[in-house]
Amino acid sequence: MIRALNLMALMIAFVLAGALYVAKNDVKHTQARLVNLQTQIAEAREAVQLLENEEAFLEAPGRLAELAETHLGVAPMTATARSNAQEVLVQLRTERPAPSGGTTFASLPEAGQ
Repeated sequence: MIRALNLMALMIAFVLAGALYVAKNDVKHTQARLVNLQTQIAEAREAVQLLENEEAFLEAPGRLAELAETHLGVAPMTATARSNAQEVLVQLRTERPAPSGGTTFASLPEAGQ
């Protein structure tokens, strides 16, 4: 009887040792995967920061104004040009009769609204 108990205890010890080995191996692989994912997250954050910085540079108003003037020959609208555009709209409303059907100049929204 004691011999059977010793044999069963030995078998249980081997099974528990095998389970411990499998669990330890799984933890090691999971930790390696976690380190890999953390590295990928850090690289992605760096890439996002780099793209945000590049976007800020490319959308800089001064840079865009300079490019528009250089390549298109246009300059940013000044305050007097805005007021001239409003005056043109007012003149169009007063000088032209309303077209038959459809949109009228009077139904257009005011400039600056």
